[in-house]
Amino acid sequence: MQINYVSAIDAGSSITLLSGVHVGCYELFSREGVRSIADLKGKSVGVGAVGSTGALLVTMMAAHVGLDPVKDIDWVTDPKVKPIELFVQGKVDAFLGFPPEPQDLRARDIGKVIVSSAVDPPWSQYFCCLVGANPDFVRNHPVATKCALRAVLKAADLCVSDPARVARRLVDGGFTPRYESASQALREIPYDK
Repeated sequence: MQINYVSAIDAGSSITLLSGVHVGCYELFSREGVRSIADLKGKSVGVGAVGSTGALLVTMMAAHVGLDPVKDIDWVTDPKVKPIELFVQGKVDAFLGFPPEPQDLRARDIGKVIVSSAVDPPWSQYFCCLVGANPDFVRNHPVATKCALRAVLKAADLCVSDPARVARRLVDGGFTPRYESASQALREIPYDK
């Protein structure tokens, strides 16, 4: 994911970014009364952990609209409960979901999407998922790097050309329990951009 690479590079890690995979896989859901990112001021956001991918992305979104994410947002974590469940239970005002969570929430008619990285600028203008590698590995093993990158990009192409097959593999492999949510996510994520 893009934010993990940005954080690692910012911390001084040496990373070679090889390719973007796709844009638009995460969505920010909210409860009644929260219609925009700016409305998160004084509200609670459920995250897996402070510093997690979800927390970092919401932090960037909040800062982009002028909020101070540290002072203006109540970050809620619970090691026993997933952030999506905190949102479903009404214990937080917002939650950033990654597939198949957005599809599950929409199917259950829970909350509303206030940001979709597939369509809402500026987030829709950036890759949310990237392929990166250790620069020494890339330099010392260019053929292996090329093969690995090619496999990832072919998998992304397969998500476009045969989403039903990929959804079935995701369910059969235990990555997600619901075929419909996996299938919908594969149809919605713009792998072909």
